[in-house]
Order: sequence, then structure tokens, then C-alpha cells
Amino acid sequence: MPDSVCDSKLLKKTVEENRKIVIEADKKIEKTVQNIQNGIYPKEGIHFVSHMIGLFGQRLWFYHKTSHYSDQLKISDSCVGCGLCSQICPMKNIQINNQKASAGNRCTMCYRCISRCPQKAITLIGDTV
Repeated sequence: MPDSVCDSKLLKKTVEENRKIVIEADKKIEKTVQNIQNGIYPKEGIHFVSHMIGLFGQRLWFYHKTSHYSDQLKISDSCVGCGLCSQICPMKNIQINNQKASAGNRCTMCYRCISRCPQKAITLIGDTV
């Protein structure tokens, strides 16, 4: 019995094939970094198989632990309206109104706004930030 998926002959590649894969991955990373530096953020999603793995491997397995979570962003009064969250949201779900962020109903829970908020004013989990 193999001790890892890489022990499967189907998944083994030659050193040269692996080098080509790494070179292509590096090119893709460099292109993505350049796009992000120019304010263009990746919007591509994951494939159907990955969705199914996530569904059965995480969502259904841990459903009872996450059933109280929300898909509605909560933005506290500590928001200063800098606009970073609205700029990086791939769904254009966050707007700045009266110098404060407000969220729509298109959140995909990518956590970009939560991770990048300098004031830590945004949350999805819990009732308050």
C-alpha cells in the first residue's frame, strides 16, 4: 500500500517534467503578482471537483460546528471608510457610504476584506467584531 499519493505510478513524473511544471507555476505566480500590484485581483474560482471535496470534506462534516456562522459581513463603528475593502472585494460587495463601509448580499466569504482591514472593523463570525 502506498504511503502517499506520490507513490502511485500514475502521479509520478520525470525530473524534467517536474521542472517544467515548476517553471510554469513560477510564471503564473509572477503574472498574478504583477496583476495584484496593478490593482487587478484574481477572480477565478475553484473547479467542480474541488467544490465537491470541500462540500463533503468540510461543509457537511463540520456543519453542526458552523451552523451559527453568517454570510453577512458585520462592520463595526471602528471603520474609518478608507475604502480598501471595497477595492479588493472580487464581488464588489462592499461600498463606501458616508465614510463607512457597507456590505451588500453578494459575499462569497473570501475573507479578503477581513484580512486586509487596517482597523479590523469587519467580521463574519460572531455578532460583533
